[in-house]
Amino acid sequence: MIRPNKNSAIFKKETAILFFVLVITFFAFSSSLLSGFTNWDDELLVVDNPEIRSLDFNHIKTIFTSTASLGYIPLSIFSFAIEYHFFGLNPFVFHLDNLILHLVVLALLFFFGLRLGLHAWASGLAVLLFGIHPMHVESVAWISERKDVLYAIFYLLALHSHWSYLETRKKSFYALIILYGLLSMLAKPMALSLPLILGVLDWMKGRKFTLNVVWEKIPHFLYIIPLTLITYRIHAQPVQSSLGEGLLTWIWCSVFYIWKFFFPFPVVPLYSRPEPVSLLNPVYLMAIVSLIAFVGIAIRFRAYRWLFFAWLFYFFSIFFLFHFDLSEHKIVSDRYMYLPSVGFCFLFGSVVHDALGRLKKRKDRRIVLVMVCLAVLFGALSVKTFFQCRVWKDSLTLWFEMLRYNPKSAFAFYNRAKAYESEKRFDLAEADYDTTIALSPKVALPYNNRGITRAYQGREDEAMKDFNKTIELDPEYAEGYSNRAYLYYNLEQYEPALADLNKALELKPDYIKGYSNRALVRAALGRLDLALKDFNRAIEIDPSIAGLYYHRSLVYADMKNFEAARTDAKKAQAMGYSDIDRYMERLRQYDLSK
Repeated sequence: MIRPNKNSAIFKKETAILFFVLVITFFAFSSSLLSGFTNWDDELLVVDNPEIRSLDFNHIKTIFTSTASLGYIPLSIFSFAIEYHFFGLNPFVFHLDNLILHLVVLALLFFFGLRLGLHAWASGLAVLLFGIHPMHVESVAWISERKDVLYAIFYLLALHSHWSYLETRKKSFYALIILYGLLSMLAKPMALSLPLILGVLDWMKGRKFTLNVVWEKIPHFLYIIPLTLITYRIHAQPVQSSLGEGLLTWIWCSVFYIWKFFFPFPVVPLYSRPEPVSLLNPVYLMAIVSLIAFVGIAIRFRAYRWLFFAWLFYFFSIFFLFHFDLSEHKIVSDRYMYLPSVGFCFLFGSVVHDALGRLKKRKDRRIVLVMVCLAVLFGALSVKTFFQCRVWKDSLTLWFEMLRYNPKSAFAFYNRAKAYESEKRFDLAEADYDTTIALSPKVALPYNNRGITRAYQGREDEAMKDFNKTIELDPEYAEGYSNRAYLYYNLEQYEPALADLNKALELKPDYIKGYSNRALVRAALGRLDLALKDFNRAIEIDPSIAGLYYHRSLVYADMKNFEAARTDAKKAQAMGYSDIDRYMERLRQYDLSK
């Protein structure tokens, strides 16, 4: 499908150019390989995700028949499951795979540029810009954004297949377009733009716009529409802006990515919307002027196909992410520009290569100056990307960087508090939760987590107030009931604890902590059969949690089933459960540790 010219001299030159691009890109992103997981989605999708703990039929079925809170991305989750199966939770492997997938994207882009008519050096310049651009750090250095590099690979394979179809009209290539399009959607719903970009390629090929051309794109909507609706329902929310504010926000979003692509300084994981959203704010006036200018330039120079291609590719692949709503805390993000920047990169490669060609033909000495400027540009971008990758080193580094640019971000304070909490620095965590609540007093989660930190510090009365407030603000939040129940359990108030856990599991039937906590309560009440049933269900959901085996072993021991108790205790011990030694000594008294 991807057919590089295998004429010896030309092929060697193309291979050398691509190899150079890949090496430079690898070193620009190499600092990401020293990073770990962060608590921004990495815990949800990888670290604490029971779906990736096994590659058996049931787990794979669950991956492809359920959604993460971020949407329907089963292929991305499946890739995490493969890594976990062979390497466990080794962050180096996850980061390395993200980088390798990014390099695969570059190779596909390089040969795609050649197929569209770019000279090898022009395609190389374009792909190098794409490869080391700081806006793409988020898509590569953030483990959870595996979905960007993965969907891009299948998206580009679909574009290659479409170009082959336009050249040969073979039905096999048409079938491949649909297959790759479906796989791209399963990696990330942002692939829904594919039919529009296929139309852009039709235009690039000089194909006339006919009814048959439209009909060719219809089969894509048979998988795009239902898969898009799954994610839309997860993220759908009431519009919280007026028509005027929504329009200004949409215009600002549309030009923000272009501004940031041409001047990526600074690059921030979380951008703030300019306030107030009004024509009196010069930022929005500048956005209107910029949008008019961009459209005008594209129309005026539409005969220059790379300019028009860049504009069409950008707009058609990203416009559905331009927000009208003011409620989103992440209204713009660098990762949304990953694939939509392709057109601008190709435009850059074409313009620079043509300019160098003219200077070389005239033997103009200014070609040296241009080459120096290119070296400085690529050097600056590479250095920026290298250091930007370090932002994703760990959770605290990430949230400190966000707060440096967004000092009033409740989202950043909340997640930094969670990072402190995971390190048992409860005083700092509580301070950040206090700030989060001050900035967003009507949000339930900060109260819930502050309650947890207070409970850890033995301040049960204050913790209880926080859990009550959590449930008051969000009566459908299962974790709030479970946490309050665990506090009741520690206070030996078992009946209210049991009521809360029943409610939590009613709201969230596959909630592991709900089952494990209810098992503890039932065991304390002497209802050992029911406690065992809950532990069995929790282990069925996620068999990788050592503590479940340990506590189930206690139940077996209380039921005088010492053989089963020994088996579970051995299992917990093999999994490294830290509190097992004293219990194993207890089991030895029954001569069960042989």
